[in-house]
Amino acid sequence: MQKVEDDLPSHVAQLAALRRLVSCSQAVDDRFLVLKGVREEDKGDMQVWGQCSYSLAPGGGKEQVEVSGRYVRCWQGKGRSDWNVVVEVAPSQREAFFRAAAFLRQQVGVVVGPCLTALGCALRKERQTVFNSLLQQGLKPRWRKGVEIEFFSAGGWIQHDFEYFGG
Repeated sequence: MQKVEDDLPSHVAQLAALRRLVSCSQAVDDRFLVLKGVREEDKGDMQVWGQCSYSLAPGGGKEQVEVSGRYVRCWQGKGRSDWNVVVEVAPSQREAFFRAAAFLRQQVGVVVGPCLTALGCALRKERQTVFNSLLQQGLKPRWRKGVEIEFFSAGGWIQHDFEYFGG
């Protein structure tokens, strides 16, 4: 039987190859966005028309902000009455959605988020314990680029360094 120590160079090489693969793979698919908290009636309209669009009046002003994209699919969270909707967007539409994200949340209750790839979902799931730990410490963590974590410290926002801290 071969000892683990004898096979160590092979494991190190596999780990290095995996790190190279992960570093060039995307965690977020920029062609899509996920809208969380979509009401049943809005989801129904999106399915019928194949389009997702909102007209907003930021700050209660008269000027309208339009955001739209093509409806792709949806799913309902466990025990929730609202829906998560995947929307296909062009780069300009993506920017418009993120610029209007605060207004969408305030006026409609919809949260705009990135659409994670399989790699992104795996990374986020793996890093959720770090996020929860920072939250318990009162450091106000937030997700960036779908899978990166920033937290607030005395000097401002700091990106969690997974290489340095591990995890």
